[in-house]
Amino acid sequence: MNAKLIEAIEEAEEFLKETKEIFVEDREKYLSNKEKIYATYVSVGNKMKKFSYQFGLRGELTDLKTELKQTAEINDRKPFFNLFPSAHLGYQLTEKNNFQVSYSRRIQRPEFQDLNPFFSFTNDRSILTGNPNLNPMYTHSFDVEFIHQSDFIVLGSSVYFRNTTDVIDEIFNVNDEGITL
Repeated sequence: MNAKLIEAIEEAEEFLKETKEIFVEDREKYLSNKEKIYATYVSVGNKMKKFSYQFGLRGELTDLKTELKQTAEINDRKPFFNLFPSAHLGYQLTEKNNFQVSYSRRIQRPEFQDLNPFFSFTNDRSILTGNPNLNPMYTHSFDVEFIHQSDFIVLGSSVYFRNTTDVIDEIFNVNDEGITL
């Protein structure tokens, strides 16, 4: 095992003996995360006899900057622009039965703790760290749904497909000492 990592774990264990809680506010002393999002949205929809539709488009300009305050290292990304379309089509089969198809593109941005590269401790045996270079997750979502409405209940059955890129996920690594990294 890496000597620096062992030393960091030992220091962390000593620190945890002295205090059991680390607050998010303390992390902000070490990492600055400035995110500006400029967006606009347009939609149009209508119903004509048994057919209905709704189309939307969201345009979004994101400007993201993170700074490690101790080292003054700045991760200043170029602002990026994304389009997020949505489409919903419906058809009324009978008075009580409807069929719907929809598509949307979605975004999920990394949270503060996902970007924070400094170690934090959830308990005596778990060390967390983030990555300031994470990109947002993008999802293409397709749904097909059948809806039946009776006098007393609404029943729905749907099938969906989701394709997500740049997935943000936790990676667990347990070392020989039983510490989760």
